[in-house]
Amino acid sequence: MLRQLPHQRRGTNGKLKEAARAWALSRTGQTDPTAPSRPDHQVRMDAEALGVPAESLPEAANDEEIDVFNVWDINMPVVRLFLDCETQWRVVARGMVGILHYVGIDYASASALLEARSRSEQRKHPARWIFRDLREMERAAIPILNEAGL
Repeated sequence: MLRQLPHQRRGTNGKLKEAARAWALSRTGQTDPTAPSRPDHQVRMDAEALGVPAESLPEAANDEEIDVFNVWDINMPVVRLFLDCETQWRVVARGMVGILHYVGIDYASASALLEARSRSEQRKHPARWIFRDLREMERAAIPILNEAGL
């Protein structure tokens, strides 16, 4: 789930890379290895048995919890384009077992999606900036997609 945040000036592509990684991890059913884990019921019981005070543990994991990824509004056009390109990845089979290898986004399809934007959106967010940022997101997602070996 994406949440749009108020306008920020254009900066580095760190947040866009994080968004691409979050999408790729979600798409491949992986969890972010850098994200802090939350203790489940069993961990809490084990900690209690060892004498660890409950207040020193992080909040409990909630099975119903939905991960929300915050996106600055200046980045929303490229994030939307990236998500719209989800079915436009070039993929090849590797070896006899049919492991898929993600090569990248089909740029002709991405270009068509860029051209389909409204004129005001095109003026507000030039295609060259969005395309540059899309490529950054693509480069961040490819290693995760290929690591999953789907």
